[in-house]
Amino acid sequence: MDGLVAGPLARSVLGPVLLVGPTIPTVIRTELTRRGADHAIIVGGTGAVSATVAAELVALGLTVDRVSGTDRYATAAEVAKRVGLTTKAAIVASGEAGSLVDALSASGPASALHRPIVLVKKDSVPTVTATALATLGVTVTTCVGGTGVISESVRTSLPACSRAGGVDRWDTAVVVASAFSGLVPPTQVTVTGGRDANLVDALGAGSLGQLVLLSPATASGSVLAWLQRTPIITRLNVVGGTAAMPAVAVTGMRNA
Repeated sequence: MDGLVAGPLARSVLGPVLLVGPTIPTVIRTELTRRGADHAIIVGGTGAVSATVAAELVALGLTVDRVSGTDRYATAAEVAKRVGLTTKAAIVASGEAGSLVDALSASGPASALHRPIVLVKKDSVPTVTATALATLGVTVTTCVGGTGVISESVRTSLPACSRAGGVDRWDTAVVVASAFSGLVPPTQVTVTGGRDANLVDALGAGSLGQLVLLSPATASGSVLAWLQRTPIITRLNVVGGTAAMPAVAVTGMRNA
């Protein structure tokens, strides 16, 4: 899921996050043509985005850069270096299977604030992550997720790290939105599905640079409560089809 850290990079070059399979889908080819794109940044190694896709992009007339590492932690570190810093702040999320979803809720504010996302394990900070933070001169971090996702020992080992975590992924997204609402005005909010089967649909949401809420099949109580106490919201931008974001969930949030 290298795309989880791609939002801030896409935002920094004023481009979208587009998804491919073993080859470039027709809809993506059409979008590249519509945009008149002449440059593509591939995030991830050839196991994530194949050499065939890179060759197809070149054949379409695009210059291609690949940003990747030996694993997801190293790829996130390389992306972070490419994003750079406008402040000395970064966002830290879990890179472990089963906890990757928390990076989705962080991608929107990370993109808006030009803060890279780096990945850690529950009980350790990979060397590539620590090196990237040091190389970038990061002095402030935000850890996304509760202690079941990022342990307290990891949090305290990171530069001035505050935790934004809840009891589950839905609540964590709300806590992240609250933590960044003073820096990213919540006049428009992105809402996307956070269930495991729908995570791919949400990968492009972060580059919009808005606060991101995750919703189960029906809007969770914590999401509805946050919407009710945030009266300045004028628009909800729903990302994903009805399988990812059922109409009943959207209606519940709209009426909150």
